[in-house]
Amino acid sequence: MHGDRTYFHQVADLVVQSNLAFPAYTPAPIAVPDWTICVMPESSPGPRPEPQHIWYQEPGHRPWLRFALIDGTYHLSLPEVADVLVSESRREMHCYPVAGAVPDLVMVAIQNQILPLAIGLSAWVVHASAVADRDETVLFVGVGGSGKSTLAAYMHRRGWRLLADDATILRPPWNAPVPAPLGAAIRLCEDSLEAVMSLSPRDVPRLSPRSGKYVVPFDSAPQTPVPAVGRIYLLDDTEESVREDARSEPIGAVDATLYLLQCTFLLKVNDATALRGLFERITDIVARVPIRRLRVPNRYDALPDVARLIDADRQRA
Repeated sequence: MHGDRTYFHQVADLVVQSNLAFPAYTPAPIAVPDWTICVMPESSPGPRPEPQHIWYQEPGHRPWLRFALIDGTYHLSLPEVADVLVSESRREMHCYPVAGAVPDLVMVAIQNQILPLAIGLSAWVVHASAVADRDETVLFVGVGGSGKSTLAAYMHRRGWRLLADDATILRPPWNAPVPAPLGAAIRLCEDSLEAVMSLSPRDVPRLSPRSGKYVVPFDSAPQTPVPAVGRIYLLDDTEESVREDARSEPIGAVDATLYLLQCTFLLKVNDATALRGLFERITDIVARVPIRRLRVPNRYDALPDVARLIDADRQRA
């Protein structure tokens, strides 16, 4: 699945060069890249090192990522998808799809997981969608499947400017961070596409031919400066919350800090200096930016109630 063509993409304020096209990223003019991605023809970079860390999406499930840091290079293994070597110093990654891997899955894995992790080596990247009005940016932070994209799309239909879908870079100052979206498209399942955006699957492209999600471009051009983050919602996607009514609730500083840590794209898990810096950023934000837990029922008819809760929170501020 490696290609002979060279593509340049704008990813936030970075230029990424690749031999693979990514539909959720905006094409960019030819330039000196900040990151280079090369999908290799071989199926393996050699013997896999013993993993130093294993990540699971849910306890008891198969791991989704194993990785180790050896001689300055991160060795990432996504079972049944690809092995990836990431060099922070050279700002490049080499991806080796495993034998028989579905090409679409490789592309989606790089776009949604590996590239945000790589950028997260030198920036703070959060699992968050973002919307803004003239006064502030609102972040919806949550793990995969928590409803970030659907909620951001609904707020966009109500007049908010759509800034980011699944991953957002946060730039200083940390007491009022400024968001930089990784992509210029929002990814929605067919039901959300129709219920929230009033679009037919015939109107927009799929994320990939085998994907159940569709790509809806949005205008990422800076018509006006992006306002600083003024409010953060931590999405609660527990089984109990999706059956309940929509609720916006206060959350303690410790719980908010742990949730933001959980939703950070982070490979430097053994780097004490990097972890200390990340913890200081998060504690600064938790102390200065209003943060609440948002319980979003798994029903489209609950979205107006969620929006009213957000409006009420802003009026009380």
